[in-house]
Amino acid sequence: MERKHAGDSGITVETPETLETLRLRIEQLEVENVALRPIVLRMAEARMCRDGVTMIESCPHCSLRRGGSYGYAGKHDPACIVTVARALGF
Repeated sequence: MERKHAGDSGITVETPETLETLRLRIEQLEVENVALRPIVLRMAEARMCRDGVTMIESCPHCSLRRGGSYGYAGKHDPACIVTVARALGF
């Protein structure tokens, strides 16, 4: 977007992008979404790693550990890719 100052009022006015530019950007985002969707869906499944001896499960993407004496309570960290993917609707 191009920025223009509106006189001496100190207000900055942004000129909108052209419709064609926005259409191209949408197409790029849709292609990116299609490419990333299988990856994000895999991450959103929240596959856990299980220790065969202690039977404690852990998330390979964050500090979540559950099972054994911990029970199955617990959530993925806020920055975990699983949490992010679920927040995006995957």
